[in-house]
Amino acid sequence: MVLVLFKKEGDAAASLGANLRAPLIINTKARLGLQKVLTRVRPNVVLSNLSASA
Repeated sequence: MVLVLFKKEGDAAASLGANLRAPLIINTKARLGLQKVLTRVRPNVVLSNLSASA
């Protein structure tokens, strides 16, 4: 799953945001992907950096 990050500019402090309502799901082996639009996002979403644990 890929989350698209975007940078909010124009504010005094630039910040990053993520599109949690429409993540990209990519199967690299089959070279297929889709974007799943979620109508309701649960508030208990946890984001983690899995490469940091390696």
